[in-house]
Amino acid sequence: AALALLSLLQEHRIRLAVRLVRPQHQPGLLIDAGRRRAMIEAATSAALRTIDSRDVPQADDIERVFRTVESIVRGDPEGKADITSRQASYYRRAGKILGLLTESDQPTPAGRRIARLDRAARLRAGTVHFESSACGEAWIRWSNGTTLRDVAPASAADFLRQSVPGLSRD
Repeated sequence: AALALLSLLQEHRIRLAVRLVRPQHQPGLLIDAGRRRAMIEAATSAALRTIDSRDVPQADDIERVFRTVESIVRGDPEGKADITSRQASYYRRAGKILGLLTESDQPTPAGRRIARLDRAARLRAGTVHFESSACGEAWIRWSNGTTLRDVAPASAADFLRQSVPGLSRD
């Protein structure tokens, strides 16, 4: 939100000044062109270092993510496959994060394609989809890599602790 506000201020060349009633009408905050640029750089840098916890998949079994998507493609709107209702919500969310399901739990073209692939092809496609997700891209960037191959799986906990504010330790 801060970055969006700063971008609008920049786009419209707005100088924002906030004056305090006390003491003596002194400026409390001044955002001019120079300050705006510095704030945009800082906000952009912070945005690149953090991701929203909703963009972190809680599903821990990629095969179940694929089976959940496949189940939805076959007509099971809950996508339960072989899991409980609570687990199904985690796996549907992971499908959304990977771009396999829409926010309304409908399969995307990529989700329909995943449902038709064999295991090896699903894993390859899933890797590409994860690399393109907010979480995957942030983890790769955090690892100073260019692809998921440059990421050490053992670094997951450290990455999440440093990059996802408010994420539960569990």
